[in-house]
This record gives sequence, structure tokens and C-alpha cells, in this order.
Amino acid sequence: MAEGDEDKLKWFEEAICIKNTLIDVSSIEKEYSTPRDDVNRFYKLVDRGETDSRLDTAADHLKNLIVAVNNMNQNIGGKIDQMNDNLSGKMDVR
Repeated sequence: MAEGDEDKLKWFEEAICIKNTLIDVSSIEKEYSTPRDDVNRFYKLVDRGETDSRLDTAADHLKNLIVAVNNMNQNIGGKIDQMNDNLSGKMDVR
């Protein structure tokens, strides 16, 4: 639940519409009502049994791992291309 000025709510909606390696928000449901003026902070809701900080830490590590593997794959692909260029003309094809 969020309440505030229209421009701040638009910014909030854009901020939570996350699309990256680990999160792909497909839709945001909105329901408008009269502001109650009783919202003074923001927090994430966590279901019983979830460990919020551990999930966030694991997600950060997984994201870093995915980025590292993608970088490694790009680096290896470039080295293979370079090796093929270096070997062309030096091998007899039979």
C-alpha cells in the first residue's frame, strides 16, 4: 500500500517494476481509494518462515554469479575466435 503525491506514486510504480536477471515484474495491480494519511514508512511484507535478509543476500550472490558466468562466456568466445583467426591458414585440411 502506498499513498502520496501523484508524481511520487508514479516514481514508486516505476521503481518496483523491476526487470533484470532475477526479477521480472509482469504486472502491478492498482486500486485507488481515499488517502488515510496513516502510512509513515515503507516495508516489505514477508510471509511466515521467510528470512527476508537471507533471501536478499542469496539473490545478490546469485545475480553476481550470473553476471560473472556471462562475462566468462563472452571472454571465452572471444578467445576461441582469436584462436581460430591465428590458426587459419596454418592447418592442412585433408
